Amino acid sequence: MIRETFRTSVEFVGWFVVLIASLFFLFETTTFWGDWQNFRVMMILNLIFCSFGLVLLTICGRDRRRQIEDDREKRSRREKEEQARSERERQKRENERLQDCRRQRESSRRKAEEERARREDEASENSKRERSRSQQEDRSNSRRSTIRDEKYYGSILGLKGRVTPTDVKQKYRELCAQYHPDKVSHLGPKLRAVADIEMKAINEAYEYFKNKYNM
Repeated sequence: MIRETFRTSVEFVGWFVVLIASLFFLFETTTFWGDWQNFRVMMILNLIFCSFGLVLLTICGRDRRRQIEDDREKRSRREKEEQARSERERQKRENERLQDCRRQRESSRRKAEEERARREDEASENSKRERSRSQQEDRSNSRRSTIRDEKYYGSILGLKGRVTPTDVKQKYRELCAQYHPDKVSHLGPKLRAVADIEMKAINEAYEYFKNKYNM
């Protein structure tokens, strides 16, 4: 601000000196036109004053141009700084966006892994439950089959309750004495067929208990 005021004042003085020198030149031409010696002296003084004013104006012009260049350079530097700041802010926002995307992908990956682990655990638990249920059913079926076979074959031999090897042998001899083909050979064909079926069932029951008790 002070520099601008000083330059304006110097320019004003320069233009004022040039104006005074011009007016003085006109005054010289009308006053000392016939007196060449005084005219030459006054012309030299006029040129000195005019040169002084022009030097002041030249100095002010150079200073103004220098200030304009300085202002242009400062403006350019501010623009560059503004661009650099904008670029840094843009890079910062871009980095934040990339970090957010990375965090979201990481969170999604963790959730997917947790979900997969949970499903695997559920599948493992279901598989264990299925195996346990199947084993229980197999044991139950085996137990039922064993009970049913004992009851079935025991009923064929006419045994009830707990069956012992002695009971099996005794009932087997009694039934063989009744249904053996040699014992029913004197009967009719239908009775022999029934006796043959009964004898096959008796032999099957006896084989079952024979294998079970290692008789």
